[in-house]
Amino acid sequence: MIDYKELPSDGIRFEQLVRELFLLEGYETFWTGVGPDEGRDLIVIEKLNGPISSYTRKWLVSCKHFAHSGKSVGKDEVINVVDDVKSINAEGFILVCSTQPSSSLVRRLAEIQKNNNIITHIWDGIELENRLSRPH
Repeated sequence: MIDYKELPSDGIRFEQLVRELFLLEGYETFWTGVGPDEGRDLIVIEKLNGPISSYTRKWLVSCKHFAHSGKSVGKDEVINVVDDVKSINAEGFILVCSTQPSSSLVRRLAEIQKNNNIITHIWDGIELENRLSRPH
């Protein structure tokens, strides 16, 4: 089991860990760096190649590292998803957190997906650990 508390509480190393995972999984990945990022921690490009055609999808990734407090990520920590996704011409939003999302945030992201044609995914601490544990 991964202890995310081993990462500093400022979230920088957590964002870097998530970035490296996306790179290992073959995504073109851009980290927005240190400082105010307005919820835009990573921009990830997914390239899908099929026998008939190729397709590219852009994702906005927001990383929330609350392992030190143990609190859930609430809907107040993820505010402008629709505007942020549209501002970079992305098609999807991924929340990656070292703990877990609140039920209100899960509902909010489901509503955003349904009403705004934006794909949403949540990787909680367990999903992230499972992805990190896979051979690459």
